[in-house]
Amino acid sequence: MTNSPIRRVAIIGTGVIGASWSALFLAKGLDVVATDVAPGAEAKLRAFVDQCWPAMEELGLAPGASRGRLAFEPDLEKASRSTAAILADVAKITGKEGLKFSGRAIVFESEEAALAAILGDRVKAGHVIVIRNEGPVGGPGMREMLGVTGAIVGTGLSESVALITDGRFSGATRGFMIGHVAPEAASGGPIAAVKEGDMITIDIQKGSITLEISPEELTARLYGWKAPELKYTSGVFQKYAKLVGSASRGAVTS
Repeated sequence: MTNSPIRRVAIIGTGVIGASWSALFLAKGLDVVATDVAPGAEAKLRAFVDQCWPAMEELGLAPGASRGRLAFEPDLEKASRSTAAILADVAKITGKEGLKFSGRAIVFESEEAALAAILGDRVKAGHVIVIRNEGPVGGPGMREMLGVTGAIVGTGLSESVALITDGRFSGATRGFMIGHVAPEAASGGPIAAVKEGDMITIDIQKGSITLEISPEELTARLYGWKAPELKYTSGVFQKYAKLVGSASRGAVTS
């Protein structure tokens, strides 16, 4: 497989946080697609980046880097698919577990399936456990992965595996545990494209998660993705799943 780190990222919104991230990513030579753009925000964002650039070079944040390209796409789904990028995730890393982890993906479509595999000794040292369809839409409700993280520790795997999920977990986790991945699998995020056996590298210092397949293969997988059926066909959970937004924006309903 070809090592294929993300080269384009999508940024939701052009407020202070979105603009700051845009400037940082552009400084690293990454192309940025800004989405959910308010009227007149394009010119303001370009001016903000231009204003920040000299200071970033002085601080060594863009040492000799060629600036990435900045584009705008009002449709979040189109932006996330065209970039094949994770818009947000959360990890708690102490440094004791190391700063880099590479391993083969073992993929589960639910917390229950992952828990059964861990307790059944199917998960081995070196695996990157991928649990998807547990986000705000897929869960629905973004359930806590407490059982899974507890089982990882209880079976002695906390120092030798990694976990990536669009669900969430508590602050008691340790090791390479990455949650709140957005866009989630149920919305066609990149986590939906991961297949069993794919090599994944997590680099804390670079702030990157690399799915080591070719860009062409990743694009083909994302465009071949089909939305899974909702787990509930009526009632409050169905209504919630249809209305809830991305975890990167607070998983609020509209």
